[in-house]
Amino acid sequence: MSNGIYIHIPFCLSKCAYCDFNSKAGALYLAEDYITSLIGEMKKFRGITADSVYIGGGTPPALGEKLLEKLIVKTQEAFLPADDAEFTVEAGRPDVIGKSLLKMLAERNVGRICINPQTMNDETLKRIGRRHSAEDTKRAFALAREAGFDNINSDIIAGLPGETNEMFAHTLEEIRELSPEELTVHTMYLKRASRIRKEGALSDPGEAEKMVLLSGEFAKEEGYEPYYMYKQRNTVGNLENTGYAKSGKESVYNVCIMEETNTVLACGAGASTKLVGKSIERIYNTKDVLAYIKEIDAIIKNKAEKIAASNI
Repeated sequence: MSNGIYIHIPFCLSKCAYCDFNSKAGALYLAEDYITSLIGEMKKFRGITADSVYIGGGTPPALGEKLLEKLIVKTQEAFLPADDAEFTVEAGRPDVIGKSLLKMLAERNVGRICINPQTMNDETLKRIGRRHSAEDTKRAFALAREAGFDNINSDIIAGLPGETNEMFAHTLEEIRELSPEELTVHTMYLKRASRIRKEGALSDPGEAEKMVLLSGEFAKEEGYEPYYMYKQRNTVGNLENTGYAKSGKESVYNVCIMEETNTVLACGAGASTKLVGKSIERIYNTKDVLAYIKEIDAIIKNKAEKIAASNI
């Protein structure tokens, strides 16, 4: 049985209109204290080895290169992943990805990154509050390839407000040129606290269904195989999210998080640990960043007691 490690970074440079994830824009003044608390949490569970580590968010590079590098080093020290363990950093938005960041990630043995365009249509990117363009995505991919990354995941979203099937087809054609090793096709999720939900800027379920079908056809043409699928409540048209990968590039962490046979230790504000033993138990850290920092000792104590009782 393999373990997975998830490290949450709840900071972004701006908030996307569809997002109600545990991420904050304009709260980077808390970043240093947050990382200190996060490292303290990781140290407590030092020695729990893993086949996969995922640093996600939020936007991890929003921390700044030095603070992100410190986190990566401390994560590796805490969990001692094997040399062949999968280490993923969600580089995220193309506008935060540059040569120096990619060089640091490569030097720190991060083998898998995520570059998430969501769409390759600039008018949609502006509508949903993304601060990058389609050209920024192409630039980020080119830099990542130059830095030697040969395992890149890209997220796209079917059913974004205002998008037609033709616009989604354009995104897929651009993705064809970029040729990421993995492609995750999400369906627009109408999250309760998102700006889009509040404004009533909803997507057309019929168009979203066409997009999902088109993405499946595209994946087959390009040699991707579906290897995980999950559904969320309140997606447009009640449609699913599907992860596709080229042969041999399936994410160990994605399989780990989807299977109910694998423990996932999660650290950080809002992180959800899944303990798998005779039964499955979940431990939830507080979502509020400031509360996480202030209550870190109690959070660690609660988690340590439950992990000790589970004998993972």
